Amino acid sequence: MNSFLVLGTYWEEYDYKLIDKITGEVKLSFLDYPFISGDKKNIICIHANPYESTADLEFYTIDKNKIKRIMSACFKNWMPAGEKNDTFWSSDGYLYLPVLHNKAYWSQDGDLNKNFQYVRIKIK
Repeated sequence: MNSFLVLGTYWEEYDYKLIDKITGEVKLSFLDYPFISGDKKNIICIHANPYESTADLEFYTIDKNKIKRIMSACFKNWMPAGEKNDTFWSSDGYLYLPVLHNKAYWSQDGDLNKNFQYVRIKIK
């Protein structure tokens, strides 16, 4: 896509921007890290919103290096967990995402809970 992916950090917030390597133009901003499918046709971003205790999801398609946002959704009973490298697209075509029930997101000591489970997300 001839672009850089840049993490922007702000006061209690962050995002990822796709910046054109030649023009420096911001092509797109993502809520969170964009996970690109193995076939390079889809992108899923999933963001843990600690203020609302929700998971905010964005789904994009890629066609001829053009990225199009297809949908966004908010899930109220679970939140993404773990580190970025715990989420992955598998050879079976599913995105594996570590999650926690929103009431179990924080551990007793106030840190993020490490006892997560995985959900599988399939694009059809």
